Amino acid sequence: MLFCTSVSSFDACILTVKSIQGFVWKLNNIVDEVRLANGLQTKREGFMSNIDLKGLPSTAASSLPPVHTWSPPFCGDMDLVIKANGEWFHEGGKIKRPAMVTMFSRILWFDAGEYFLVTPVEKVRIQVEDAPFLVTAWQWVETELGRTIEFKTQTEDVLLLGVDSDLWMATYLGEERPYVSMRYGMKALVGRNVFYGVVDSLEPVDTSEGVGMGIISAGKTYFLLQDE
Repeated sequence: MLFCTSVSSFDACILTVKSIQGFVWKLNNIVDEVRLANGLQTKREGFMSNIDLKGLPSTAASSLPPVHTWSPPFCGDMDLVIKANGEWFHEGGKIKRPAMVTMFSRILWFDAGEYFLVTPVEKVRIQVEDAPFLVTAWQWVETELGRTIEFKTQTEDVLLLGVDSDLWMATYLGEERPYVSMRYGMKALVGRNVFYGVVDSLEPVDTSEGVGMGIISAGKTYFLLQDE
């Protein structure tokens, strides 16, 4: 439940509630579309169906709901899987529209090693094989901290390496993969083409253990390859 603590905040609070409700209305439509596309009946009695959403405006796709302020009860598992290659599947059917994936990603929450979709009143668990986000583009930009790498994910999130995100290598099923940090302790896999582009910008950097291949972004050095 959302509380308005002053008259001046009342209008803002009403707008927040309407935005959340419009957002959930879109999510329910997404579930229906995916089910129908795969020859299944719609199932509006399921996830997030207990809110009256008719006639309410939706939130902008680029905005982030304040999921970190919500504490809804756990309502079970939703048959939604984010594959290791970044594709999203609902009840066995691939979600093909990027806008749908972006919509779901805005209410994604990570807690104790598990992933959830949340609203102010419900919390459902989903499955993530590796990372829930995928970096699909990058470029160099100038910031107050100097030359900086800007990453962009498939869900339109923008990350600045060394400012609000870090980069590291980790192993997934025996394969070394590059990742960048995201909001709420989540991570994004750096796509292969993007990673190749970043690797092309590596340069030799002296360290206490010898020479490593590093990249400097926003004044921070990241080592991805090590000379033998």
